[in-house]
Amino acid sequence: MNKVKQLFAGLILTALGLGTAQADYTLNLMRGVTKVSNDIYDLHMLILWICVIIGVLVFCVMFYSIYHHRKSKGHQAAQFHENTTVEIL
Repeated sequence: MNKVKQLFAGLILTALGLGTAQADYTLNLMRGVTKVSNDIYDLHMLILWICVIIGVLVFCVMFYSIYHHRKSKGHQAAQFHENTTVEIL
């Protein structure tokens, strides 16, 4: 019964919140009016897409490593216990 009350209260608060807040929330920079602000926007978008590409590549390498080196395929984890050089690196 407690979960039903929490769900009901959450729905009411959400409905009240959606009715009162009419702000336009954006997650990106707005395009500027001047040439300098447009250049900053273009630089921002370039860096954003470079970060997105790096993130996708890192995720792909992680997924590949996790999938192809899993225990069910018979791979054993390397043991680096008490190896100071590896721990420092």
